[in-house]
Amino acid sequence: MKILLGGIPLGCDNIGDEAILAGVAGMLKESVPGVGLTVATADRDTARLLGVNVVPPYGFAGVPLDGFAETVRSHDAYVWCGATGLSDYPHVALDLLEIAQTEGVKTFVWGVGMDDELNPVFFKAHGRRRILLKLFGLAGAYERSLRSRLAKRISSVLPRCAGVWLRDPQSAAMLAKTGFAGAGVAADSAILLARGRTRPAPGGHPRVCSSPQVRACALRLAGSCWQSPTARNTARHWQNTA
Repeated sequence: MKILLGGIPLGCDNIGDEAILAGVAGMLKESVPGVGLTVATADRDTARLLGVNVVPPYGFAGVPLDGFAETVRSHDAYVWCGATGLSDYPHVALDLLEIAQTEGVKTFVWGVGMDDELNPVFFKAHGRRRILLKLFGLAGAYERSLRSRLAKRISSVLPRCAGVWLRDPQSAAMLAKTGFAGAGVAADSAILLARGRTRPAPGGHPRVCSSPQVRACALRLAGSCWQSPTARNTARHWQNTA
């Protein structure tokens, strides 16, 4: 089975995002032996470092969305795989999810966060527009309309995902305020790499599913993506050892 990881500006010199990617890639390789992973990143060296395929970071680093439909179409699932994109750059990540859904590909949101304040670059008025809106007392109404538009977009796209798991309860609570209350809570995948006494899994990838809560969520993700005997057998094993 083939899965495409994206929704984050990977390969753009953010060590936190790269840690998230390493955690997700390791988790999926451990969960579903033989899975083929492709990463949308600006850093082609990611292929060597993580043993994955790479494609351009559609929607980020100046790369347009053109071509994403064709790329995602050749995969069995697309995963928006972390960071705080629900508040930082939701329009890009939601565009990617929607394109994948239109192409008939299963979509998942995994370990994504949402801060209590939306990115002011996209959700505040700026420059001449802000001056005019403040002059007429409309700045607040304008910004509320931007937040309302985001909530409608979330309500349109996320219910069509096969699974939505956020990184913490606070993010799930913030997302629920937009009207979508169907998210589960998993973890920030970056923290999975901080476990000091992990030992390499076969193939050299770190074992990242040692937490029972994270294992349970990973199983739901894997089981939803791949209804295969391997995934079901792995799920039964983890359920017995959790």
